[in-house]
Amino acid sequence: IAMAAVHYRPVFMLWLMMNQQMFGSVLPWWHLTSLLLHICVIFLVYKLGTKLLKERWTAALAALLFAFHPIHVESVSYVSASTDLLVTLFLLIAFLSYSRFREQSASPGYLVAAVFTASLAMLSKETAAMFPWTLIAWEALRETPPGMGRWWRRFVWTLPFFFVVAI
Repeated sequence: IAMAAVHYRPVFMLWLMMNQQMFGSVLPWWHLTSLLLHICVIFLVYKLGTKLLKERWTAALAALLFAFHPIHVESVSYVSASTDLLVTLFLLIAFLSYSRFREQSASPGYLVAAVFTASLAMLSKETAAMFPWTLIAWEALRETPPGMGRWWRRFVWTLPFFFVVAI
């Protein structure tokens, strides 16, 4: 007996309902929204590249490779695969917000934004549950500022993300 997969993806369902309300059954418009999502993700990949690589041209090349890589064809061309685009969009925003909060002693609003967008990602596709572990790896690999004290304190900021996964 084959069982159908049951996914809890309310953000994806809202995305589909929004497209249905705006465009009805006119599929080219649905594909345009997927393409626009992909363009937003490409821009965020560029922003991430400039943050990590510290060089705009290298980041632009990475974003172009990401944009035109054949593995992304299905995510952009199949309306039902826009979960990949949604989860990537929200996770990139979450990571950029979190890293800004941690690196520049910015407003706690960046942490709130990171937790919120990570939550949206987890409600878009289940693979986002690995995001807290990405933050653990990022914290472990970045340099410790002088006077940081105990090394484990840097990981405390990842706890809200594990809490979101647990919920």
